[in-house]
Amino acid sequence: MTKLIALHCRATFDRIRNGVITMKKIVHYENVRDNILEVIEGKLDKVGIVPSEVKDSLDLLQSGILDSLDFFELIDTLEEDYDLTVNLAEMVDPDIAKLGVFIREIVQQNC
Repeated sequence: MTKLIALHCRATFDRIRNGVITMKKIVHYENVRDNILEVIEGKLDKVGIVPSEVKDSLDLLQSGILDSLDFFELIDTLEEDYDLTVNLAEMVDPDIAKLGVFIREIVQQNC
């Protein structure tokens, strides 16, 4: 329950089959964005960036906010704490380290 609240995700009834109701998770761009900024808030603070001022064009790696290990830790946290699916192998955009691109890919994988 807390994962759904933290994700700010709502679920809808997807289908009823054989008397079993399955739920479909709806993941919104802004909620994923908020989750990511919450996870990296400490790193943003270290470089003097206020989370509310972060642009979607920000490259998390080239800006120095995250290194490659931090990026994988971010993915792990999103999967474990926010119940999101993040499969890098399915992400084909070369700008995946840009915040907006990363968020869009996550939303697509979770719909």
